[in-house]
Amino acid sequence: MQKNLSDVMSSIREIKPDYLIDLHGNLRSGFLKLKLGIKSYTIPKLRFKRWRMVQTHKRETLPHINERYFSALEKLDVHYDGQGLEYFFPTGAKVLREIAGIILPDDYDAWVIGATHFTKRLPEEKIVEGIMLRRRRVILLGGRAETSAGQRIASACRDLVVNLCGETNFSETAAVIEKAGVVFTNDTGFMHIAAALKKKIVCFWGGTVPELGMTPLLPHDVPPAIIIENNLAGCRPCSKIGKASCPLGHFACMKEIDMHQIKEC
Repeated sequence: MQKNLSDVMSSIREIKPDYLIDLHGNLRSGFLKLKLGIKSYTIPKLRFKRWRMVQTHKRETLPHINERYFSALEKLDVHYDGQGLEYFFPTGAKVLREIAGIILPDDYDAWVIGATHFTKRLPEEKIVEGIMLRRRRVILLGGRAETSAGQRIASACRDLVVNLCGETNFSETAAVIEKAGVVFTNDTGFMHIAAALKKKIVCFWGGTVPELGMTPLLPHDVPPAIIIENNLAGCRPCSKIGKASCPLGHFACMKEIDMHQIKEC
């Protein structure tokens, strides 16, 4: 979609929709609805409940974001089918055997090491500890921002690790995830791609918490993701989406996670 609001409004007017479905529920989408004057249905944002949880650190389970999306569609008789997410590879995509001159192993786990915000990223030393405990081949995945971290982890773990951080595009990353035995990930976008591919997921939670409603959405007949976290009283969540640093300076929510929890995953 275009970034300029005038262009967006012009495009919508050309389409002449009967309804607008607003899955953002923010000021920008509210302005669009007001100007267009088209009947609309909007996701419940639960702003106060999320704010209260962050301020008090008292965790209450909010509806999953998927439930809230579909609640905006109830009056149109559109309901969730329980089958989870879907991911579609580009037409003609091939099974990957090699990336950036690196031959991929036949049997491996995938580890997504990045996240947009610092408080959602498992520290490098914890990733190294987890890999060494499991003693299975691992492919590290991340963007260019994770290149150096991937190199340090690979150096520490030696022949157990194939480092593809900064080497894959979106579809290639998804293809690596699809072939993995287990996907280890922070609370980040590729966690949801792993869910769409119906993978066994082990996800690490730091400054955010599962109760905010953003856990991996898997079909009802697939085991849920394994949640790994450090239940600090009076500390988590410190944010709805993550922060650039730990507000208290210790980052114990991630640094004190017991990695033995993943040994037999």
